[in-house]
Amino acid sequence: MNHGNEKEVPWNLEQAPMPISDKKLDSEPQDVDLHAAHNMTMPKAQYSVAAQDLDTVINTGQQLGFGYFRVMLPTDDTGVYTLSADTISGDIHDPTQDRTVHIDQYSKQTIIDFNWDDYALMAKFMAAGVGLHEGELGWWNKALNTALCLMFMFISVSGVVMWWLRKPSGAGRLVPPPMPKDTRLWKVGTFVMIITSVAFPMAGLAIISMLLLDFIVLSRIPVIARLVK
Repeated sequence: MNHGNEKEVPWNLEQAPMPISDKKLDSEPQDVDLHAAHNMTMPKAQYSVAAQDLDTVINTGQQLGFGYFRVMLPTDDTGVYTLSADTISGDIHDPTQDRTVHIDQYSKQTIIDFNWDDYALMAKFMAAGVGLHEGELGWWNKALNTALCLMFMFISVSGVVMWWLRKPSGAGRLVPPPMPKDTRLWKVGTFVMIITSVAFPMAGLAIISMLLLDFIVLSRIPVIARLVK
């Protein structure tokens, strides 16, 4: 359903087959088999929609309980109206209220009503994760995100302070700390870095980049090696 950069529906629905509108069903709505549905392909500019029909669809959306929502128009004579509100597109803030409804363009009957309860586990994880990351799930979410930001700021500053306190007095080099005697701590640290790299690929890329920088440049160019060792 998503076209190019237009995020019209949540990502977990963009490959879902579209239902169809059937003029013969105008007076007698029928259940639609998703497996028999097809995707709409005609450009939107080649198909027009009556204003009164759009008003009816908007009223239907309000009756269904939508607040702020988007309306996607049918693009041919078998297309449907699609009403959508979701957190990933920024329409709403509560991922459990995500909802996508397809309406027959002739009978104005609801064909499909797809919501949070119908999401797959990964789709729920993504939808909730976006809201959690952006602090949109309430005051506790904003407080948690603020605490995390303050923790990262503390780690950045305390790292410099600890290096300064451990650096030999008068040394004009970076002087990294010696290898700890208890190497079990480094095994735990390595495990944490691996988990972090898998969960956050950009963090993993940063860690790998620093290891390569140390191995290729810092350790092999004598002038630089004297400054950092």
